[in-house]
Amino acid sequence: ANATRVQAALARANASAAEALAGLRTVLAFAAERAELARFGAAVEEHHWLNVRQLVITGAYYAVAATLLSNTAVAVALLAYGAVLVAEGSISPATLLGFMLYQAQLQEYWNNLLNALTGLVRSSGAGAKVFELLGRQPKCVRLDGGGLGDACGWLGDGLRDNTAPGRTGGGGRVGADADASTRAKARAHLLGVDVRDVSFAYPTRPSVRVLDGVGLRAEAGETVALCGASGSGKSTLFHMLQGFYEPDAGGVFLLGDVVGGEAAVCAIPHRALHRLVALVGQEPVLFSGSVEYNILYGALADLVAEREVADVARPRMRARERTRAGLAGAFGLRGRVGADSDVRASGWEDLVGSPAALVDLRARARAAAALANAAGFIDALPEGYATQVGEGGAALSGGQKQRVAIARALLRDPALLLLDEATSALDSESEAAVQEALESAAAGRTTMVIAHRLSTIRRADAIHVLRAGRVVQSGTHAALRADARGAYAALAHAQELRDDAGTDEDS
Repeated sequence: ANATRVQAALARANASAAEALAGLRTVLAFAAERAELARFGAAVEEHHWLNVRQLVITGAYYAVAATLLSNTAVAVALLAYGAVLVAEGSISPATLLGFMLYQAQLQEYWNNLLNALTGLVRSSGAGAKVFELLGRQPKCVRLDGGGLGDACGWLGDGLRDNTAPGRTGGGGRVGADADASTRAKARAHLLGVDVRDVSFAYPTRPSVRVLDGVGLRAEAGETVALCGASGSGKSTLFHMLQGFYEPDAGGVFLLGDVVGGEAAVCAIPHRALHRLVALVGQEPVLFSGSVEYNILYGALADLVAEREVADVARPRMRARERTRAGLAGAFGLRGRVGADSDVRASGWEDLVGSPAALVDLRARARAAAALANAAGFIDALPEGYATQVGEGGAALSGGQKQRVAIARALLRDPALLLLDEATSALDSESEAAVQEALESAAAGRTTMVIAHRLSTIRRADAIHVLRAGRVVQSGTHAALRADARGAYAALAHAQELRDDAGTDEDS
């Protein structure tokens, strides 16, 4: 039990340090360095004294079991009994001495065994946690990935063709002259969403129901908006659509031919689900590397996974080394890729298949950037698409990071696009550019939007108002505004008052 507490205290200390470093600017903004240091110090102190206790217990056990009982007591007993045998003439003194030497050697092995046992006891806390996690069972069984993988392959094929059915290609929308078979294929790969009486509480707060009997539906190709006060369950519902959590009751289903008619989100294989669903969140997460690398991030993960499957017969470390070399050469970590010879030298062609495929991949990255209204500012950067974004995208503004994140989501051409208050943290100019990009991205696919600014969801096909984990009102913008006593009208009125107050202050 004490070993488990030692591990828990170490986890708290690590979490405290990680949180402080991740939110360093906030800590500095509130001059809370000493408070964070005290919090970390308290966690480390707790871990220290639990470790001392563990060492005392271990030392006492070792002193009694290994030293007193095993060494001293056994040696004294053998020597006394041996002396009796020597006195009786049963054995010679030389035999007794030889036996005592053998016993000492055996005792050394015994002590080593006790030391190993001590290490096992010390590690039992960490081991118990590991086995607890390994023993967790999902609430629903994942489907065989074969059929879904083939269906989801359409997404990758559409990206490789640079014109997925019903989407845009090369920055232009599919025109009226698109043939009937292409339009039929596009309809066949649209997704609907059906949330059926879902209830959920987070494992860390099992007594607080975040969702309580939520039911709503998004037909294939529609734009559906969720609004409501903070904490009403909107983001939690998005987490479930991405398979991060499973409902305690009810179910979240995707509908359409691409999933065989109907499939629970929790039953869809991980890679297949995230080819179908993409998220653009409030705080875009960018990784150290070039702008191009960040746009290609999702497609790159698919290529790495496909390559690992194809190379299953080869040594795994060799495959990983080729992958790392390819990433470094292709995305500026070892210099910008230029001629075909550079591509071959970097090892990137082993991952993509050929230099021509890499050229095609980059062309799709630029098409996605154009659709996300990001091509203009990227071209204006010092090194264009090869510009390094810095840690967390520090070299880009908030609006620029958001548009790169939109391009990254669009590159995979998702059948279901989730927009989680994607413009809430932006200034007016950046918001207008990002909002234009989002409207362009939503065309030709099913889109679900979380929004606090109701002006951004006026054109939604359906709006659902959530309050305390329940859907309290549903309808179009016009219908909901017509109900002057409804929850949506109250939200709109409160927002108008805030906007008017802001206008008065500015003037």
